[in-house]
Amino acid sequence: MNENNYKYIEVLRTFSQVDLAMIKSLLDDNVDYYFHGENFMTVRPLLEPAILMVSENDLADVKELLKDYELNYLGISLKTDKEKDIK
Repeated sequence: MNENNYKYIEVLRTFSQVDLAMIKSLLDDNVDYYFHGENFMTVRPLLEPAILMVSENDLADVKELLKDYELNYLGISLKTDKEKDIK
């Protein structure tokens, strides 16, 4: 997936297929991203989340696109531990 030699950064993790579909609809045609482990969600549900990986060049755009989206069932925060401390 890293065909453009970009560094990819983890943005969020989720166990929800609904989240996957919604996030893809928001990001498709706008930014360079992929979900690591997306296929394992059906094989090992609730054990391995899908991890949204975003090109570092698109990180600000992704945060803007997802800022109002609330993760669904068993979603995990968009913010890292360091960002949670920043007010």
